[in-house]
Amino acid sequence: MNSAPSTLLTLLFLAAVALPARPAAFQLNPEADQWRAEHRFIDLHQHIDYTTQHLARAVKIMDAVGLGIGINLSGGTVTAGTNGAESEAGSFIT
Repeated sequence: MNSAPSTLLTLLFLAAVALPARPAAFQLNPEADQWRAEHRFIDLHQHIDYTTQHLARAVKIMDAVGLGIGINLSGGTVTAGTNGAESEAGSFIT
């Protein structure tokens, strides 16, 4: 048996056990956790189809990750309603 590969494997194992999972710079910030808990994060760029199912799913995901506000940039289509009046879809801000 060659001792170089087994030595290398032993060193890699020891390094993996001895080192933290993440460097300190990448540890979660307690302040960021508080912001997530309070849903203070804002996502300024989302594209969500404007259907009940897609919006409900988006809200569920946003709640799970701590987003308080999401800006939907999918404008959709606005067509004229009866007698040229603005359609119902035109009354929503997306």
